Amino acid sequence: MINDTIVSDEGKEYSVEEIKHSSRITKSQTPKGTLDWYLKWVGSIWLIVAIALRSTGIPELQIYDMLLSFAGTTMWAIVGFIWSDRAIIVINAIAAVMLLAGLFTKLFGG
Repeated sequence: MINDTIVSDEGKEYSVEEIKHSSRITKSQTPKGTLDWYLKWVGSIWLIVAIALRSTGIPELQIYDMLLSFAGTTMWAIVGFIWSDRAIIVINAIAAVMLLAGLFTKLFGG
């Protein structure tokens, strides 16, 4: 016999059917442990660190901000391609190109 009941961490029991059709039980829309899952979380963390560096206002940290921002937006652009989500692709691909241009200017320009 298949167990058709799931017990939550709080000890409440739910039937598989109830979970499947529930509007009050939150379920993740994306699978865990896939390439897009890792890319979106690593990219998000790198973007948060980049923003933290930017918020310090220390000019010497600007290059690290730009590098992490470029890496994070590139990862999110790849996620957009995997998900076929044009809005995610557009914003992150454009941001990545602009950040890359800024990096080249900072490293090789004046």
